[in-house]
Amino acid sequence: MAAGLSAPVWKPEWKRQRRVVLRETAGIDRVDEPVELQMDFADDAVHDLPRELRVIRLGSHDGEGAEEVPSQVYNVSSYHRGTRGTVVFPASVPAGGEAAYLVCYDNEAAPVPDYRSDLSVTEPDHGLHYVIDTAHFHAELDPASGQLNVLSPRQIGGPPLETRERPVNVTPDIVARDNLAYVNVKRWNPPATVRIDRGSQVFAIHRSSTMDFPGPKGEPGLPTVEVGVTYRFFAGQPYFLQSSTIRFLNDMEVYSMRNGAELAWKDNPFSHAVWQQPDGAIMSVAMDSLDPLTVEDRDQGARAEVTTQVPWFGFANFDTGAAVVALFLDYKNISPFTTDERAPAHNELIYVFAGPGDNYWFRAPIWEHCIQDPERCPATFVPAGSLYTERNAVFAFHLEDGTGFAPAAEMSLRLRQPLEALYCESDARDRRWQPAPPPSPKLLARG
Repeated sequence: MAAGLSAPVWKPEWKRQRRVVLRETAGIDRVDEPVELQMDFADDAVHDLPRELRVIRLGSHDGEGAEEVPSQVYNVSSYHRGTRGTVVFPASVPAGGEAAYLVCYDNEAAPVPDYRSDLSVTEPDHGLHYVIDTAHFHAELDPASGQLNVLSPRQIGGPPLETRERPVNVTPDIVARDNLAYVNVKRWNPPATVRIDRGSQVFAIHRSSTMDFPGPKGEPGLPTVEVGVTYRFFAGQPYFLQSSTIRFLNDMEVYSMRNGAELAWKDNPFSHAVWQQPDGAIMSVAMDSLDPLTVEDRDQGARAEVTTQVPWFGFANFDTGAAVVALFLDYKNISPFTTDERAPAHNELIYVFAGPGDNYWFRAPIWEHCIQDPERCPATFVPAGSLYTERNAVFAFHLEDGTGFAPAAEMSLRLRQPLEALYCESDARDRRWQPAPPPSPKLLARG
């Protein structure tokens, strides 16, 4: 493979043109699939990165047939002698094939790009109440916490879905020995750190802080636990990404802890819980046949438990065809102070609840360990430095005759095996092909 071109192959006003070759390795045709590349740019080559950056698809390796594609750079930050950002653009690559693109910059006179898409974001009337609309979702964020407040999938069939409570996504949350009450991020008001990026290709909001806010009845908060939650909505896509982190700054005894993957739907709109087993088998269970809870909890409905090793899990209505699933893309419990480098877990499962009046699921690394009788048994000890992270895609689709849940399995494969990227500079300096740097984990800033 050629090491690159010795001169720019697109418009020469863009003095730097970094060539990127995308390779497809999962055997799936990719059409307008969002590609995110974390890239670094030297300060002397950057003037106003969001304004000047362009992405060009090459029709051939010699630069013929060059065509500009919509793009956006976000999460931009500066450091000594450089600027870092995430470049996102829709890419099309045939199954098992490759396609070449140029990332162009270093043009002080570049006009502001005018890309159009189905992604529309309404500025908040107060607080963090952003309203996000695409062809596939209507979403609203909670004004105080920025958590997902309203989620209405489109194009999936059946009556409009309503969420159980606002916010619909209330996790992460923790019950610790020090407070014996759920302290969760829906009580952020506001988070200490908020970062928002918006454009034609992606809307992203990240929030983080310690859990130093009270429980539901004024119980003390948890100032030595840091949490972060991020949402990313992409133009033209039937999914959005949700990620969360929980980091312990001090040792703590924990009775219960839930990650960020939780969605609750009002009025029992789904007939079945569905998931894909680790061996690929598709499983379903009728919501009205779930095992009952204990007598004391019977008024809360019934529940089922599913291993966290499944690639995806969700709900479907076999009559209307509506389906909403969580695709589990990345999930880690890490501790630098344990011999196996794993953070403690207890009853770590996906829990499914049915009624009365709602359907919801969540994933819990530690679930109600002795919470009902804390004096008779110890809590789970979580050492300082433990980190619990996850990254998920919420995917909404319509069940079609003959395909069933194949769209969920295929989308899971797409997102678990994204396009591989190799890049080089096309200026006259020494060049060599390098793999694109992997996405770095979003470690929360202290304080």
